[in-house]
Amino acid sequence: MPLEIVMPKLGLTMTEGIIVEWKKKEGEQVRKGDVLFVLETEKVTYEVEAPEEGVMGPILINEKETVPVGGLVAYLLRPGESSAGLKQSKKVSKEQPEIAEHEAVTLPDKPEVLAPSAPARPMASPHAKTVARSLGIDISTIRGTGPDGMIVAEDVRKAAALKEMPQEVPKPIKTPVVELEEGQRIVPAGGMRRAIAKKMMASKVETAQTYMSVSADAGRVMALREAVLSEIQAEYGVRITITDIMMKIAGEAVRRHPVINTRWTEQGVIYNDKVNMGMAMALDDGLIVPVIRDINQKGLADVGRARVELIKKGKTGRFLPDDITGSTVTLSAMGMFGIEQFTANINVPENAILAVGAITDKPVAVAGKVVIRPMVNVTLSYDHRTIDGAEAGKFMQTLKSLIEDPGFLRKTRITIVGGGVAGYPAAIIAARLGAEITLIERDHLGGVCLNWGCIPTKSLLQSCEVLKTIEEASVFGIACEGAKADLSRIMSRKESVVAQLRSGVEKLLSAKKIKVVRGTGKLLDSRTVQVLETGEKIISDRIIIASGSRPVKLSLKGVEGSDVWDSNSFLSMAELPKRAVVIGGGVVGVEFAQILRRLGSEVSIVEMTQQLVPGMDGEISLALRKSLESEGIKVFVQATVTSLEHGTCGLSVTMTLEGKTQALEAEKVIMSVGRRPDLSLLNVERIGLGHKNGALLVDERMETTVPGVYAAGDVVGGIMLAHVATSEGECAAKNAMGIDTRIDYKAIPSCIYTSPEVAWVGLTEEAAQKGREIVIGRFPFYGCGKALVINSTYGMVKIIAEKSNGKVLGVHIIGPHATDMISEAVLGMAMDVTAEKLAHAVHPHPSLSETVMEAALTLCGGAIHMP
Repeated sequence: MPLEIVMPKLGLTMTEGIIVEWKKKEGEQVRKGDVLFVLETEKVTYEVEAPEEGVMGPILINEKETVPVGGLVAYLLRPGESSAGLKQSKKVSKEQPEIAEHEAVTLPDKPEVLAPSAPARPMASPHAKTVARSLGIDISTIRGTGPDGMIVAEDVRKAAALKEMPQEVPKPIKTPVVELEEGQRIVPAGGMRRAIAKKMMASKVETAQTYMSVSADAGRVMALREAVLSEIQAEYGVRITITDIMMKIAGEAVRRHPVINTRWTEQGVIYNDKVNMGMAMALDDGLIVPVIRDINQKGLADVGRARVELIKKGKTGRFLPDDITGSTVTLSAMGMFGIEQFTANINVPENAILAVGAITDKPVAVAGKVVIRPMVNVTLSYDHRTIDGAEAGKFMQTLKSLIEDPGFLRKTRITIVGGGVAGYPAAIIAARLGAEITLIERDHLGGVCLNWGCIPTKSLLQSCEVLKTIEEASVFGIACEGAKADLSRIMSRKESVVAQLRSGVEKLLSAKKIKVVRGTGKLLDSRTVQVLETGEKIISDRIIIASGSRPVKLSLKGVEGSDVWDSNSFLSMAELPKRAVVIGGGVVGVEFAQILRRLGSEVSIVEMTQQLVPGMDGEISLALRKSLESEGIKVFVQATVTSLEHGTCGLSVTMTLEGKTQALEAEKVIMSVGRRPDLSLLNVERIGLGHKNGALLVDERMETTVPGVYAAGDVVGGIMLAHVATSEGECAAKNAMGIDTRIDYKAIPSCIYTSPEVAWVGLTEEAAQKGREIVIGRFPFYGCGKALVINSTYGMVKIIAEKSNGKVLGVHIIGPHATDMISEAVLGMAMDVTAEKLAHAVHPHPSLSETVMEAALTLCGGAIHMP
């Protein structure tokens, strides 16, 4: 059967259309996709195409006729079909009627009564329809005053009252005939021009239009455009304009002042949650206002792309009704014409429109001086029925501030590779400064320090310290016989502490809205990081590398096997080995050794250098060795492990000591020979990242040799300590955000959490002696009252100062709470304190910190509590 061609519904708000021109005649062959007719809906013209092949059948609607959506307009005959029996076209004359007389009626201020001119069904509320039926009123003759022109019950009642009023006898008048003079001509107004005229009159007549202007410095708007122009064009293929930025700024200002985003009705004020930004656009045949919907949910690139697409549609006449309806507030920009200031008519039914002038250089007063600044004038036209003057003023104040500081539009995007103690603090600091952060971590947040280093080892050491305190309880007059270690509960508490802190880090990142990506980050270039597990490519403005370090493995025979532990294996042990050998006597090695010994293992430390903890002051190192040996730990220095032999009863560790070969038997061997920076997956050569001795090269701002790429923590080598990594991460984050910051390594503390604790800052005695004359002050803890009270008198405070001026060069502590006490020395050295200043600073009594004062006093005339 023939195919019915109906008036299409081109948008949510379309109810009818006018057939402007038929492109096919009855009996003409039609191919699929041929244009059948052109329709017009207020401001939109649209070409309706044939859905399939056939022959044009009867045309039912003539040109210039209005048809409701879904109305039958013609038939398309399929092969073999005829038009016999089909409804025939209407015969509507196309001749123009003569100008005729008509009557005009002057009536009181009542609802307008319209003669039905189109078959479109008017919108009316159910109650209005009920009232109309009861009063015998033709609802199609009433103009509604409700939302979107809906007829409400009150409109029907007023129409009924009007019908019953006695009418004045109308006086016939003639529509004047326009007589043209020579050189004049009449251009018929098209649908778009008629729609514009109707809207402009409605704007003036139906609104209480009021105006308000403000002048703002647009310098940062222009700078923002320059900053993002090339980047967005390269990534999204669109050029960002000043208008795009101004629309985003206006959208944000409207969001903060919802009363601007309203519509007046007789029933009340309608508030719109979404800001649908109308964009006034001049076309050849008139003004049109296409809409960028929900503009506050779009980025600058999205707004730019939407604007370009709407312009293309406008130039080619391809607008759909939904493209030009539904705006809630409009912006009109005349900068391209050099217009500095103008007012715009409200785009009814909206309540406000912004008129943005050209940005021009003008002299303005800044801090008492006259300077030339790029200024822009913005005028708000608003409906005073809905928007009070004070509210309009507040809105314009916000608009001005956003124009002068549009930073909210573009957060600096930073990708951080690594969520350890360098990475996650950097993320938090950068987020606080306004950055949009993506943090990539392939394992647990917190890195080695929180999960397999600082925190879990300190938890185990504290359990051991509690056990030691119980064993010595009798000294304090307390009987606590029979105490013993429960390894499973000790390990469980360690896991609990780690889990709690890890959860805290996750919550901190979440609170700052930091995006955490679980996976392995691989650098593709200076702005792109790829997540290997998913293939996702993350593009950012800056990159901070905080990939940490990896344990060093010795190239020894027999280093593989379940009885050779690294730090991870050690911290997850389920059973305590009877005998253990720790290879490496650094900070980690001595802590592991003391944990094992206090829990009941026989322990030996093998260190290849001449002292425990290389880099520590020699005198303090010797004091630590004596303390460990007093607990039964065997210490071998200047010893080199040559092989590990696996046997049925465990391991045999062969080492050379003083030129002789010696073997140590053990159930477990703990490898603790240091860590090296992790440069895997960084593509250092391809990207051009400078590196030396396996570590990334950075300057004092933590920037690598590639601009915009920063690095912090173990990956840059140097002092590989957690607190240093955090400071470096902070420095990198601030510089990545444009805050010039330098890191100072002058006063970096080092700590060992054995018992007694060890801490130091500054130069060792060996280093200080090179090229300068020094003096040394010492004070033992056995001379401190507080140390005696807590029964912890082993150790001393050692201060090294320059003889000529007394400047403190280094402070070294071995004794109770040394890791807490060292902060005083760190602060002092950061401020270039002298021994005399340190000595005469009043310290609380009784306290362990008095030992620092007493050690300084030995350099200034003598300690009080020392003979």
